[in-house]
Amino acid sequence: MTGVSAREEFDALLARIRPDPAVVGAVLSGSQARPGMPTPRSDYDVYLITADAAGGAAAREERRDSRLDVVVMPLEEFRAHAMPGSGQEWNRYSFTRARVVKDRPDGLIAELVSRKGTLSAEEAGQVAGAALGEFVNSAYRWLKNHRDGRATEARLDAAESIPLC
Repeated sequence: MTGVSAREEFDALLARIRPDPAVVGAVLSGSQARPGMPTPRSDYDVYLITADAAGGAAAREERRDSRLDVVVMPLEEFRAHAMPGSGQEWNRYSFTRARVVKDRPDGLIAELVSRKGTLSAEEAGQVAGAALGEFVNSAYRWLKNHRDGRATEARLDAAESIPLC
C-alpha cells in the first residue's frame, strides 16, 4: 500500500473488523494509545480478540510491519494473557493506558484490559516486596565494593540498582 499512511491503514483495519461478529474486541496499545507518545514513525499496535480459536477472516489480519502490528488472539487466550502466572507478565505494560476500540456489549474487553494494565493491591505488595529485596541486595553489593576500593564494580552495581528503585 504505497502512499498510505499508518493512520489510514489503522482506520481501514477498524472498518473491516468493526462489523465482523467473529471479532469480539480490539485494543490499541503502544505509543499510539498514549497521549503525547506517538511520533511520525510510530506504528499501530493492535490486539484483535476473536470469539474462538479459528478467528475467521480476522485471522488474516495478523501482521507485523512498520505501520501495523496486529496480534490476533482468541478470547480465552486473551483472558489469561499478561496476567500473573501466564508466563507473559512481561507484556502487562502494553495494556497500561491501552484504548479499547471495539468491545462486547457487556464491556468484558475493557474490564480485562483494565485488570491487565493495573496491579491489584495484592500484586503490588508482592512486586514491591520482591523489588525491595533485589534493591537492598544490589545496594549492599555496591556499598561493599565501594568500601573495598573497587570503584568500577561499585559503579556497575550502583547502575544496576537503578531500575529497581
